[in-house]
Amino acid sequence: MLDSTDQQILQLLQQNAKLTIKELAEMLNLTTSPVFERIKRLEKDGVISGYVALVNPE
Repeated sequence: MLDSTDQQILQLLQQNAKLTIKELAEMLNLTTSPVFERIKRLEKDGVISGYVALVNPE
């Protein structure tokens, strides 16, 4: 089950998948270690299945 911090991480990454662990940690008022561990767990559990670059065809 996702807690509020996991949900915040997902929301921030959906808005900008290029955010660094440090930037996410600062936005969430956490240190980098728990943010890193949470992202790795979300990836392992399949909640985050990948990161995509959307290309503008023009």
